[in-house]
Amino acid sequence: MSVSSIDLTPTVISVQDTESALRLCMESARNDFEIEPATLAAARAAFSVEQANALSRDTVREIFEGVVTGEKPSRGFVALSEIGALAWMLPELAQGENLSQNRFHKHDIFFHSVYACDAVEEPNLPLRLAALLHDIGKSTTRRVAEDGEASFHNHEVVGARQTARILKRFGFDADLIGKVTFLVRNHMFHYTPEWTDQAVRRFVKRVSPDQMNDLIALRIADRKGSGKRATIPKPIFDFLEHMKRIREEENELKVRDLAIGGAELSELGLKPGPLMGDLLKLLLAQVKSGHLANERTALEAVVRSELGVRGL
Repeated sequence: MSVSSIDLTPTVISVQDTESALRLCMESARNDFEIEPATLAAARAAFSVEQANALSRDTVREIFEGVVTGEKPSRGFVALSEIGALAWMLPELAQGENLSQNRFHKHDIFFHSVYACDAVEEPNLPLRLAALLHDIGKSTTRRVAEDGEASFHNHEVVGARQTARILKRFGFDADLIGKVTFLVRNHMFHYTPEWTDQAVRRFVKRVSPDQMNDLIALRIADRKGSGKRATIPKPIFDFLEHMKRIREEENELKVRDLAIGGAELSELGLKPGPLMGDLLKLLLAQVKSGHLANERTALEAVVRSELGVRGL
């Protein structure tokens, strides 16, 4: 079955079997159009789990990927739900239908997920998948308090495991699975002013600049998908500033980076002690200020001059 076998003219869209019904949903996402009721009914009648199970994994992945990277993914996922195919293709997502969240979310888990996917403007597959699946663990971790507020303790941990299984089921490669599960697992990272420099350094060591950019993009998509908030939370800006300061400090020239050290000073007749430390600090200050080149000959000349001044 090829896409060309589906007539996508404005007046006629024919649906003969399960694959054409699924591809119709994919095209609605790719081209951002609403399937008219009669055609949707025909797709619903044409869809069969038995026929769907007979499709190759490559075909199913192509359709799923086409929905995810489409102009408006939510169109395709809603259409899949309406023809009865979502519970077959992605039951973990279908499980979130009609499951309310909390005061921070306008939509149920399903609609929040597909709207978050929409909110990733570029058709970046790993990032779109992360947006779609970032709260996939909420359905199984959902607990409702007496006041009606739902909580989802450790949903990012559960969701990362589910995400890996889902993407393996579709046949995605290990590199993509690793990228997406990382984002799902870490999308809830919460920075507070109490984070020490050491805590930030630990985080930076395991998160590359590209991963950090993707995490921020995911957080923005998450907030847009909530239906209530679309701005970047202030703690993210605070974290970026803290991380920038740490990186600047780590990149700053240190005594050990000078072109001469204790061994070279010993060759000049200076014994280890406070004076040696003071001279190295002096050299570092002049190099950092730009008044002295970090070259052995230039540094040694300053040391000899200082020793002469001090009568040594």
